[in-house]
Amino acid sequence: MRAPAFNIATYARLLQECIDTKALAQGKAIHGHIAKSGFDSYIFLCNRLLYMYAKCSALADATRVFQNMHLRDVFSWTSIITGYANCGFMDDARQLFDKMPEPNDVSWNAIIAGYARNGYCSGALEQYGQMQQAGIKPTRFTFATVVSVCTRLAAVEVGKQLHAHIVMNGLGLNSFVGSALVDMYAKCGSIDDARLVFDEMSERDNVTWTAMIAGYGQDGNGLEALKLFRQMQLAGEKPNQLTYATILSGCACKICFQQGIQVYALVIKNGYVSNLFVLSGIVNLYSKCGGLSDARQLFDIMSERDVVLWNAMITGYAHNGYFEEGLKLFVQMQMAGAKPDDVSFTGVLNCWATLAALDGGKQVHGLILRSGFDANVSVGSSLIDMYVKCASIEEANRVFQEMPERNVISWNAMIGGYALNGNGKEALQLFERMVLEAAKPNDSTFVSVLSACKYAGLVDEGRHYFSSMSQDYHIMPRLDHYACFIDLLARAGHLNEATDIVDSMPFEPNAIVWGGLLGACRSYGNIELGERAAEALFELEQDSATPYVLLSQIYATAGRWDDAAKVRRTMKERGVRKEAGCSWIEVKNRAYAFEAEESSHL
Repeated sequence: MRAPAFNIATYARLLQECIDTKALAQGKAIHGHIAKSGFDSYIFLCNRLLYMYAKCSALADATRVFQNMHLRDVFSWTSIITGYANCGFMDDARQLFDKMPEPNDVSWNAIIAGYARNGYCSGALEQYGQMQQAGIKPTRFTFATVVSVCTRLAAVEVGKQLHAHIVMNGLGLNSFVGSALVDMYAKCGSIDDARLVFDEMSERDNVTWTAMIAGYGQDGNGLEALKLFRQMQLAGEKPNQLTYATILSGCACKICFQQGIQVYALVIKNGYVSNLFVLSGIVNLYSKCGGLSDARQLFDIMSERDVVLWNAMITGYAHNGYFEEGLKLFVQMQMAGAKPDDVSFTGVLNCWATLAALDGGKQVHGLILRSGFDANVSVGSSLIDMYVKCASIEEANRVFQEMPERNVISWNAMIGGYALNGNGKEALQLFERMVLEAAKPNDSTFVSVLSACKYAGLVDEGRHYFSSMSQDYHIMPRLDHYACFIDLLARAGHLNEATDIVDSMPFEPNAIVWGGLLGACRSYGNIELGERAAEALFELEQDSATPYVLLSQIYATAGRWDDAAKVRRTMKERGVRKEAGCSWIEVKNRAYAFEAEESSHL
């Protein structure tokens, strides 16, 4: 017997209100009323109930409704799959998906989004591939999800392939998909590609403008970020709290500080001054522009603080070299009841890494495990970096091997760790494994690879990789790649080849290049090249004693005592002093620095 349409519609409207407000208790009451009225056999209402329970994370209730349904449609299956995925039970969600008779694009999107939301980035990309094999056409939502996965993995090459798929599928760059692409390119360091996508978009919303502004800020181009911020307002797009926080962080450099203060005035004018997210941007602005005390004063007067604000202040201390203050604030943050997130952990791990304080880093590692952030790619990469800088390469490797997902940053951290600790061959073996596992190396990867060759004296391998990066991977060498390669050659005694590269490379050599050559000239007694390198360093690093000391040692080794004495006199006349030696020790989770003949710690 057909139920009156009015009653079904009324129940559906009431359930929708419960869904919108996540009112679980009221939803259960309506469920009871539906059961008593005999309407619980109607698939439409059962689907509403199922969706309501899934939205409220009441998985047991959702499962009961699903199991008691005599008829199920695509919506029923998708709702229960989404419910399990939202609660983190991806194995159960996958089993249900595999049992589903005929999944449609919405169902595929649900399982892909579930993998992405729970941090299984490779799983999300794998499901995207299977979706295509099943003949289901991806939607804009599909592409926005998988592009965001590439952002997390820093997998710009995969992102470019997805960009091509978007074009081939005839999906225009609307604000949803376009914003995801802009964000992906910007966060992967391809700022020019981000701007190309931005300029091609026929429609842009607040998210799009903010993503592009953030990209310029992350790229260190605060002036361009400010220019785009003004264009955004001229285009009639009103900045929101995220935009203001983003542009304030983008202005966090000395050249843009005054413009940042002007943005602060706009924040006050538009009523965002009490917004915690915007305040974190203001704290970031002051702390990175020499106003650390102002940032702390602003932080202290806030009666309410969220994790973003705590993170901004901790990062501010670390940026200014006050690592112990940052660590103290991290402890205060937990005592205040604020739960650390991935940004908190990466920030505090950076403090321990810089202090080379292994015990403190291990304690944070334990907290990460208890907090459930051990599967986070950014946190895992920071753990590797911390162990590497504390010379605990085995622990770093253990973290790396146990990571469920790795991005290019994770690979780079481990390869660089092997290189830094003198394990050159292991670094190169890991790089080859990276390539075999289809992880795309970037320019930073090759800095680590060339460093590994340098420290291990692997000249032939260094030549191969320096050539391969442009020929095989289409990555043009930067100055730091040239610096590593030149230093490798110089250390091995190939000074003529190193000099030829210095003279032919498309960059002006910096202090690192000349410093490496000068050190090699001391080892191999090359006076002529040593004089050239030292003269360049006298101009580039006028307050550094190193080139004077090294050049005088070169002369002394060659028996040219008068020239050695002349260099020492010139150094004294110019007021250049050699820095005192410094050592670090860790006592009770605190790092102490000792300079030569210092007694302040006694």
